Amino acid sequence: MVTSKSILTVSSLAVALMFGGGVYILANLNSFAKPITEKIATRTMGVDVSIGSMDVDLQAKTVEVDDIRVDNPPGYKKPHIITVDRVGVSLAALAKGLVTFNDINVEGTKAYVEVTPSGTNLQDLKALMAAQEKKNPDKEPSAVKVVIDKIAVSEAKVYPSVTLVESLGDMGSVNVPPVVLRGIGTKDNGVLAKDAIQQVMTQLLKSFSKTASQAGFYEGLSADALREIGQTHAQDLKDQIESGLDDLSNDFKGLFE
Repeated sequence: MVTSKSILTVSSLAVALMFGGGVYILANLNSFAKPITEKIATRTMGVDVSIGSMDVDLQAKTVEVDDIRVDNPPGYKKPHIITVDRVGVSLAALAKGLVTFNDINVEGTKAYVEVTPSGTNLQDLKALMAAQEKKNPDKEPSAVKVVIDKIAVSEAKVYPSVTLVESLGDMGSVNVPPVVLRGIGTKDNGVLAKDAIQQVMTQLLKSFSKTASQAGFYEGLSADALREIGQTHAQDLKDQIESGLDDLSNDFKGLFE
């Protein structure tokens, strides 16, 4: 759509919705996949998402997505907040109502951070995604679900596209630590594609924001804005800890069943 990019993931995951659409759609998947994926990604994220090209090979069970571009939220100067060079997808299984992905590898992810006195485009994109989730709840119980065994975002970079400190504008990119997520949808026997996208993008935006903060991109932000960003990071950490404790508790229960 990672560390980043995922956004590419956005594109790749939406391909799952294509399966189960009938023989005609399967036979013409490459014609349908890109525009439908763009529409789903755009609806999920609340900003326009475009894809340069998408190649679906059902025989090889692979999907390749190139040149993903995610528009900036309204009110920012640059055209894009995230771009992704390539996403490679390996499909494990295609079944009625469920698509399982072995691996999703995201390459060439770039996040362009813009800072205003009241906040950042990364925070605004996260808020837009949350608003879209409330605005477009899925009411299709028969919708295709996905399971992702592993998604890896490597060699992602963040750029100080617009900052409050003029000197930072001349700073080069900063590398984002690799992000690897496993077992998305495994516990629930699959999750809706939009929910998988939410999980991946939330982690990516967190990684981008943390890297930008450590690099000094947020210098000059108001105390309230910094507090909001800090609280968001703290809540993400709290959620991860609680999730880990739940997993540990379930493991112990399993010992006595």
